[in-house]
Amino acid sequence: MGILIIRTMVLYLTVTACIRLLGKRQVGELQSSELVTALLIADLAVIPLQNPSAPLLSGLLPMCVLIVCELLISAGMMKSHRFRQLLCGRPVVVILNGTLQPTQMRRLRMTVEDLTERLRLEGVFDLRQVEFAAVEPSGQLSVMKKPQYEPPDAKTLGIPVTADFATVVVCDGAFCPHSADLCGCTRTQVEKILKKERCGMENAFLMTMDRQGGYLLLRRDEVLGKGTDKKKK
Repeated sequence: MGILIIRTMVLYLTVTACIRLLGKRQVGELQSSELVTALLIADLAVIPLQNPSAPLLSGLLPMCVLIVCELLISAGMMKSHRFRQLLCGRPVVVILNGTLQPTQMRRLRMTVEDLTERLRLEGVFDLRQVEFAAVEPSGQLSVMKKPQYEPPDAKTLGIPVTADFATVVVCDGAFCPHSADLCGCTRTQVEKILKKERCGMENAFLMTMDRQGGYLLLRRDEVLGKGTDKKKK
């Protein structure tokens, strides 16, 4: 039993490392070659678990070979556009200038019901609102509405805005230095705000901060709300 547990842990760590080597993009959007690699890795990991007498290398070695092949293929796709199109395909336009493209839909074996369902998932419930739509190589549907159906942006309304974002600087009582660097604050500044709010670092469940000094602090037992560090330079 102990050997089986150890073998399971080794395979788990190996598969996790393989997925990490494939990259973050592969986790959310699998191309055809990446999907095949992921499926084969899963099948190979089962072999040593189903047959405890089989050596671990019978599963680990083929998994390593698959990872090397996938990394080589990824490098080839980055260097050659034709090679990438050969393996992954290209976007297929299914709506152009507000008009359905039946030929392209038949090529994808996509019915009108399939298209309308995917449009609804994108928040579009009327085909007349769509100017352009394409099925990407990953299988996702990209949609562009007609201008009159798009919500107005700040530029259209003539409203001056400043781009800003908030990052997590304290998470579950621990300071997050990488996220703090993104918003240009230091641990000293965070501790100063926490002191002003009479909250110790260990009692802060979550704290976010933006580059303008605005922050949101959540205690472990209650929400303090939003504020601004006026003394921040």
